[in-house]
Amino acid sequence: MELTGVCEIIGELRRVTLAVADKAAVISLLSGVQRLRGMLDAVEIDAARRLHELTHNAPAELAGATQRPNPAGHRVYERSAVLAVVPSLASPLATGALQGAHIDAVAKVRRTVQDAHADAFSTTIPAIIASAATSHATADDLARELTKAARAIENDDGVSRHDQQRRETSVCTWTDKRTGMFRLAGTLDPLNGALLHGRLQAAMAALFAERMPSTCPTHPGAKQDHLRALALLALTIGSSKATLSVLPDASGNPDDEWTSYFNTGRFGRPEVVVVLDARQATVEANGGKPFVDWGIPVELPWRALEARAA
Repeated sequence: MELTGVCEIIGELRRVTLAVADKAAVISLLSGVQRLRGMLDAVEIDAARRLHELTHNAPAELAGATQRPNPAGHRVYERSAVLAVVPSLASPLATGALQGAHIDAVAKVRRTVQDAHADAFSTTIPAIIASAATSHATADDLARELTKAARAIENDDGVSRHDQQRRETSVCTWTDKRTGMFRLAGTLDPLNGALLHGRLQAAMAALFAERMPSTCPTHPGAKQDHLRALALLALTIGSSKATLSVLPDASGNPDDEWTSYFNTGRFGRPEVVVVLDARQATVEANGGKPFVDWGIPVELPWRALEARAA
C-alpha cells in the first residue's frame, strides 16, 4: 500500500486558500479531491483485505470502523473481488485516475455478459480502462464503452441479451408476517418495464391531477411510491365490480375514498417518450446509430425502437 501520493495531494490541497483562489486554482483543487478519492478507495480495499485476514466478520467490522451501514462493507469486498479478476484497474485506482465508482461500473457490465462471451470480453477491458483513465472518463462513460464492446462481441445489437431478459421476467408475492402486508416484487425485461412505467405515469396523472388521497404520505419519495401503488391497483383491479378495495370504518360506514379513484375508468393513453440523440459525435461513439433515451435507465436493442415505431 503506497501512501506517498496521498500525502502529496493532501499537501497540495492544504496550500490552496479558497477565499482568494481564482477559477484555475479551484478547478485544480477539485481535481485533486477526485484523485484523492480514488487513491483512498484503493487504500480502503487494501485495508479491507487485511481486515479479512484478521477477523471472521470483516464486512461488519469495516462498516463499523467507517461509520457506514453493513452493505457498504460488503461493497468494498465486492470491489476487491473485481480487482482480483480485472487487475488492470489496480494501477489507475492507486494513482487516483479512476475511483471506486469505476470498479462498480466494470462489475455491472461484466454481469450482463453471457458466459460464452466472457473470455473475449475480458480481453477488451484493459484497453478501455486505460483509455478511461487517460481521458478522465466518468464511471458512466466507462460503463457505456464497456457495454458497447460487450454488444459488439455478441454481434447482435443486444438482441440475445434482451431475449434472455424476457425469459427471466417474473413476479413473486408473499405476506409479510411482521406487518401483515401483502408484498409484491417483480423483474421485467427493459422494454415491458418501460411500457409499464408509462402506463403508471399516465394513470397517476389522471387520478391525482386535482387532489391527493388522504392516505398519501408527505415525504416526496414515499408519496410517489404510494401514488404508484394506487395507480397499479386502479389499472389491475379497479374496474372490477367485485373489487373489495376498502373495509368499513369503526362506525360501520364504508370508506369509499379509494373506490372513487379506482372506479374512474380511463386513465388516458399510456405513453413512452423516447429521445434520440442523433448528433454526429454521438452516432460515431455509438457504433453508427443514434443514442436512445427511453426515459428511464434501461438498455434495449435497436430493434425495440423500430418495433415501437412500426
